[in-house]
Amino acid sequence: MKNLVFDINVILDLWLERQPEGQLRLIASLIDGQRSGLARGWIASPSLHILEYLARAQFKREGAAPEEVKDRVKRLLANLLQRLSPLSSFGFHQDAALLAHTDLEDAQIVAAAAELQGPTAIVTNDKRFDTAPYTTRSPSV
Repeated sequence: MKNLVFDINVILDLWLERQPEGQLRLIASLIDGQRSGLARGWIASPSLHILEYLARAQFKREGAAPEEVKDRVKRLLANLLQRLSPLSSFGFHQDAALLAHTDLEDAQIVAAAAELQGPTAIVTNDKRFDTAPYTTRSPSV
């Protein structure tokens, strides 16, 4: 079974509806891929707090009340973690990745993806994502 490791920009696109509807449906179907047995979905656990922070900040900028934002993001995260498994890696495995990459968040995701067995792709919309040695898959209609 293929492993799909999701970059937070794809999750934010879905939550904040930053892409056309067809693209959002594709992202949702990729996230739900493990339910159909086509793929196993993952999110790097070091990215979860960044995802939470960015989602809260955007919903507040859009005018939502702080308590509403807190509850909404908590529900979104709970729903996400029912579909994607948190993925981590040991710190001593990350040293080389952190030094070799220009983006530390990308390095964390790549280091976590390196822990997986079998074919693995990182799902991102970031054309500059530093994936070495992994392939990326950009959700496109």
